Parts: sequence; C-alpha cells; structure tokens
Amino acid sequence: MIVTTADGTRLAVDDAGEGTPLVLVHGWCSDRRAWDDMIGALGPGLRVIALDRRGHGQSDAPDGGYSIAGHADDLRCVLDALAVGSVVLVAHAGGAPGAMEFTRRHPERVLALVLVDTMLRDGPLRSADGEPSPLEGLAASIGTADGDESFAAMYRGFFVDPERPAARRALDAAAKVPPHVRAAEILGIGVDTIAICSTIGVPVLWLHVGDLDPRVATTFVDVETRHIDDAGHFVQIDAPEAVARTIDDFIDRRVTDA
Repeated sequence: MIVTTADGTRLAVDDAGEGTPLVLVHGWCSDRRAWDDMIGALGPGLRVIALDRRGHGQSDAPDGGYSIAGHADDLRCVLDALAVGSVVLVAHAGGAPGAMEFTRRHPERVLALVLVDTMLRDGPLRSADGEPSPLEGLAASIGTADGDESFAAMYRGFFVDPERPAARRALDAAAKVPPHVRAAEILGIGVDTIAICSTIGVPVLWLHVGDLDPRVATTFVDVETRHIDDAGHFVQIDAPEAVARTIDDFIDRRVTDA
C-alpha cells in the first residue's frame, strides 16, 4: 500500500498478519525487503509492518525531509494511516536515529524498541574548531554520481557473503538510491543520539555484531543486549533466524499488551 506523508511524499508499506504490531525500519540506502528472510522466521501472533523510508525502495525521493525529525514524522503518518496504536519498533543502523526520535516524542506509541547493529553518537556533527566530521566527508564523497563506485565497494563490505541472494538484492537496492539521498541520510544521522536515548524509558533490545559500546548500558533506562554470531552489519540478512528468535523471545518476555 501507499501512505502519503504531510509533505506529500508517498511511502511504500507492507502490512500483514494479526497480533502485536511489529514495525520494521530499514537502514541507510536499504529498503523494506532487507527484512524478508527474518520476517519468514518470526513466530506467530505478530502484525508485521515494513516500510520503505523516503528516498528508498519504492517510496518517493524528494529533495528534503531526511532529518531524524522528518523520519519520525513519516513513521507517525504511517501508523496513523494504518490506525495502529502502540507498536514494537525495530530499526536497523541508519534507520535507528529516526526510530529513537519517534520513541522520544511518542513513548505511549512504543511498546518496546529493538535496535539492530546501530551506534550511539554524542555531540554536534561538526567540531568546535569547524573542521568537517568524518560523516560530512563521507557525504561529500558519495553525494554525486562520481561517488557511485566507491559507494558500491563500501556497501559490499556490510555483508559476510555479498553473493548470497538476499545480499545481492540489498546491494541492488542500495545502487538505486539517488546520490542526494545517500548524502542527506548520512548527514541526518549526525545527531546526539545519546541525549535522545537517555530520555527513552521503554524496554530496549540492542542487537550487535561487533564489540558492545559500553555507553549502551549507561544511556538507556531499560536495556538488554544480545550479540549475534557469524553476522555482518546486515545481521537480519546474514543471520535471520537468530535475529527472529531473539526478537520473538524479547517480545514474549517484555511486551504484555498491544
């Protein structure tokens, strides 16, 4: 289905199943199909909603709206259009800051928050001496068509096996993201997520594949952490069954009423 946001952007959304609403928010230069294998491994009793964020997949790619506030507003439009109240919100990587901001703004609409291989940031995007940050440098290098080749090479590194079908599908989706969206999304996540997350009181599940950031334990009010073995950055593609089992268990224990 298509949901139209407040600024007229059309977002592609899948909505299937019955039970506790589970909303899946993909990451940077990805799309909703990145969750397909994991969705197939989830247990029963879930209403699964997956969207293409603006600029990605089958959604429109306007010039603006790629801040975390913009993505939080888009998510609210989707839930309102589907007449969904409270949800379990699952977000991967670059999609997580928008989900964090939505949770900060609308805690009554989030039963629990699952953050998949994302990161915490503190402080402003640019340093006090005015020097560009690494994120700004990356945005500049991939923000035009001249950056297509380096962008593609970087993205391949996100997968344990970039040749497996699900990974190839994700790489094809990334290649279709317009350069202006690639850059805007990078700049959009350069916010103080530690400040945002320190106000979040809902149960949080933090899934990671590398070393655990010690700030996770001190930032969130109520957080569980789980390491997923033998997976790369796209953990839901590399280890879909493990991710699905972990989310199912978390919902069974921590979410009592949708």
